[in-house]
Amino acid sequence: FVYAKASGSLANNGTSGLNINFQHALSEISVQAKNDNKAYAVEVSGVKLGNIVYKGNFTFPSVSGDAAAWSLGTDKAAYVTEWNNSNNLSSTVSNLDAANVPFMLIPQQLTDNAKAADGSYIALKVKITMQGGKVMRDGWAYVALNTKWEMGKHYIYTLDFSNGAGQDENGNSIISGTGIKLNVTVTPWTTAEPGING
Repeated sequence: FVYAKASGSLANNGTSGLNINFQHALSEISVQAKNDNKAYAVEVSGVKLGNIVYKGNFTFPSVSGDAAAWSLGTDKAAYVTEWNNSNNLSSTVSNLDAANVPFMLIPQQLTDNAKAADGSYIALKVKITMQGGKVMRDGWAYVALNTKWEMGKHYIYTLDFSNGAGQDENGNSIISGTGIKLNVTVTPWTTAEPGING
C-alpha cells in the first residue's frame, strides 16, 4: 500500500493546489537465477521466501515531520510461488516464469542461519541433473538471507548456480563447491532492472 502526508491551507493552496507525494510502505522482492556450469542442468519451478515476519503495526507520519514506521510482530511465515512448466537455467539471467511476480512484504531486518532453512531464506524448487543423467536434487534448494528490507525499495536477488546449489532442508550442501552466489540489487520501487552477477 501507499501513504502520503501534506499540509496546506485554503489561503496558500486554494488556487495552486497542494502537491501530495505518495510513497510505498512495503518492500518489493524479485527473484531470478542463472547457471553456466555445463556439468549439470538446473530446472526451476518455484520460488519461496521463508521465515519472514508477516504482521506489524504501521504508524502514519505526522505532518510535523515524523517519518512513517513499522513495529513488527514475531509471527513468521513462508511465501511460495510455483508453476507447472519448469525453466531451464542458462548463462543468461532468467526471470524464471510469468507466475514469478514480485513479492510485496513488510520491511524488516532478515536474520540468516548457518542452516539456511532455520533462518530467513530464499529457496528455489529445483531439479538438478548431472551430465550422466543422475538427479542430484529434486526439491527445494535453500540460501540464507540477512538483507535489511526498507520501505519503498525493490530488492532483486539473482541466484547463480554455476559453482554450487545451496543447501537442502537439513543444511547439507546439495553440490560440493562454493555454494550459490547471491547478488542483490536495490533500486527504487518503480525500477525493475535485473541485477546480474559478475
